[in-house]
Amino acid sequence: MKKTNTSFFENEKNKEILYNLGALAGYVEKILFLYHGIEHITNHTKVTFSMIGIIIAIIFAKTLTMPYKWDKFWIRLNTLISLGFYILVLCIYLYTLTF
Repeated sequence: MKKTNTSFFENEKNKEILYNLGALAGYVEKILFLYHGIEHITNHTKVTFSMIGIIIAIIFAKTLTMPYKWDKFWIRLNTLISLGFYILVLCIYLYTLTF
């Protein structure tokens, strides 16, 4: 039998696993940002401007890539929900500056 040399990334099953791991990492990222904002609200501490800059950069990047993702409904929905979520976190971060 001849053994084929395919890389880890060329195997279809591995591509699916990697995609799911990437999606999971994205959800964990969103949860951590939200937890970080809520923690600052409960502790009455201000968020640093670097964190606000990170959220603004994410919102800017999502907004710029939006027009290229309109071919499928689920991609559109996912992008809009993600953008709304980051805007919510930005509002939480800006609210903490009033403390």
